[in-house]
Amino acid sequence: MITIVPIGENHCAPDGAKSINLYDCDGGKNLTFEQLASMICMQAAAHYEARSISKLNQMLKGNAYLEQSSVYLGQLGSGQVEDWLSMKDYLANELGIPAADLPEKVEAYNDRMKAAKLLKNKMEALSRQAQEDLIDVQALLSRRDMTFSTGSNLINATGTMKMTTVNNY
Repeated sequence: MITIVPIGENHCAPDGAKSINLYDCDGGKNLTFEQLASMICMQAAAHYEARSISKLNQMLKGNAYLEQSSVYLGQLGSGQVEDWLSMKDYLANELGIPAADLPEKVEAYNDRMKAAKLLKNKMEALSRQAQEDLIDVQALLSRRDMTFSTGSNLINATGTMKMTTVNNY
């Protein structure tokens, strides 16, 4: 919450703009308006960055699922399934394929193809999700960069204005 702290009055300013204020908020005390705006920009940028990191971590997990799924799909396709019970457990518990839909055994070709089809569908869904996540990360990073830029421009403009004022007097 932002609170206004009046510290004086500017007698040269037009009516309604005579108060000279500082601002208090959760991030700082006795801030000028420019400092307050810059701080809010930097906090927003940090928020976007944290969200993008969270999304990147989700993508890493999804990529690990895709890698393991590719190994299992290769085993199903070649008919050389090393450990069906652990694979079935992975498909059901990690990837969320309903265990009731998975065959009990995969010695028969049709059972392997049924499991492979379920796994392939899940891999396609994971790939689509990865593409959507990448777009989300790009948007979040773009917003972060724009917010950092806005805060930085505010700081630069304030500094330039102050230097101009000092040089003129």
